[in-house]
Amino acid sequence: MNPAKYSDSDEDAFRRITRGLIAWRESSSKAMELILEAKERGIWKLKYKSFKEFLELECKITERWGYELLEAAKVVQGLNSVQPKSGKSLGFSHELTPKILAPVKGMEAEEKVEVLTNAKAKAGNKPISVKNVQDAKDEYEMQEPKEMQEPSEPEVVRDELGWPIPEDLVPLWNRRQILKDMMADLSRMKCEIARGQKEQDDLYAHIGSAATAEFDQVRWLVKHALPWVVCTECQGRPKLNAACQLCKSTGFLIERDVEILPTVKDVLKIRTKMLEAKK
Repeated sequence: MNPAKYSDSDEDAFRRITRGLIAWRESSSKAMELILEAKERGIWKLKYKSFKEFLELECKITERWGYELLEAAKVVQGLNSVQPKSGKSLGFSHELTPKILAPVKGMEAEEKVEVLTNAKAKAGNKPISVKNVQDAKDEYEMQEPKEMQEPSEPEVVRDELGWPIPEDLVPLWNRRQILKDMMADLSRMKCEIARGQKEQDDLYAHIGSAATAEFDQVRWLVKHALPWVVCTECQGRPKLNAACQLCKSTGFLIERDVEILPTVKDVLKIRTKMLEAKK
């Protein structure tokens, strides 16, 4: 990050960015600019221990939506450095939101720019739409195929410590997002109730004062149910070990198991050394 890029102090930026994110959290392009600046400058460290806390507690933005905005902002930042074939700059960056960028996810930067430029041409004077982007992508993919390339190795799915996850366990592991979404929803509901009670909104008058603490408790329970590492007993293959007591035949252990079980810690230390040796 270039320190000269910003003229105001971190304290002033904290107030400006926080007010802006609260006001523009549903306006993706504005929020994207601010959330990228907040992350780059680290202004959340002035008051919070984590970027997640800053998003949820200060800006009333869920962790999931916050990181979608941040990822989209980084994509737009990268696209602005790519020169389109037309020779013109990407002059509609303010229209690019997480939803608009979704169809081009996974494409190379040059391909994204070409598709988005064609999509904007389809939109004309109107704001670019998801349909414009999808139609432009479909047309791009129907063009003459590129030279055949050697198929790449399938991406290996790994647990939180970097250990490969057995193929049979991958579908269950990939469903972790369900629990993460649940956590985000719980945080959003808690914040909304806290806001309503603070503002003495009559709609929330009959919700007990302990509600927010109960939301915290439920969120804690959901968080500590997230698959964390491949089971150190059955090695993530519960079907071959019909009654794995350690992981309850799920194939995975949760973060709390890692924290409190000495035998699990010992095996994970060995795995870590094996992974480091392969680097």
